[in-house]
Amino acid sequence: MNKIYKKILGLSIIFGVVLSSFHSFPSHIVQAIGSNSTDHVVIYFSPHADDETLTFAVPILNDIQAGKKVYIVLMSDGTRSRARDTVNGEYDFESRDLPIGKQVYCNWHNAIHDPTVDQHKDGALDRSTFGLRRIDEFYVATAELGIPRDRVQVNLLPNDAFTYHNVKQIIKMHARLFPDAEFKTMSHRDGHPDHAMVGRVINDMHASGEIKSKSNYLSIYTDRFYKHSFASPGYKIYLTDTSDTQKVLHALNAYKKWEPQNGWYGLGYHSVPAQFDGMAQDTYTKAVRN
Repeated sequence: MNKIYKKILGLSIIFGVVLSSFHSFPSHIVQAIGSNSTDHVVIYFSPHADDETLTFAVPILNDIQAGKKVYIVLMSDGTRSRARDTVNGEYDFESRDLPIGKQVYCNWHNAIHDPTVDQHKDGALDRSTFGLRRIDEFYVATAELGIPRDRVQVNLLPNDAFTYHNVKQIIKMHARLFPDAEFKTMSHRDGHPDHAMVGRVINDMHASGEIKSKSNYLSIYTDRFYKHSFASPGYKIYLTDTSDTQKVLHALNAYKKWEPQNGWYGLGYHSVPAQFDGMAQDTYTKAVRN
């Protein structure tokens, strides 16, 4: 890893960021820091695994079509998702809901899962293993979208640690590595608090001049499924090359792969099936002005 990257990551930890870096950009990616590179770099900040596909797939593919260098930063492994309870078939001591031992029905498979009957490679998934398997799906999805592995970074920020300070330390690190990059994420008005926090920090850093360029998008959750009415100035964007539709579908399917005996549990789809179906049926993203 590049020494500068190590130093910045170390400072972030000293400053109190509750994270560890699962996979960082390798040294050759950041060796041009401080140079006059003419590459148009775009960095997407995805709060959770599947957000990069459900919300950012269209702008990511359009940026790649435009010849831009696209990087993706996953903020969290999302270990608190209720999808873990669904694939395990019951609540356990790590679950957000009670009582322990209560069975959980899977609407996708119309059944109550049993790790033994389903032949889970990992047995009943604890939070740590669940997070790793979510990241497995994320890596496949980003590859399907055309992002090389060396332009993908994974942080392990816990779901309950999306504080302003912690989120800003991650973004500041990348602002130092890529001072001329365009930073893209969700809206500060998003219906999901983790999404909104990343948008808020990006907006504040842009307003203060810490980053030069930014774009915001409304998550598919807030745009199409949020229970409260939501109005935000913006517009729908579609794929500039319709042949990229297949790439979107392949990325969506990465989160739908159900081969428990091989360690693939369809965690993304178990979590928010309606959002995956909605994106497959109507492939667009809403850009917002905020």
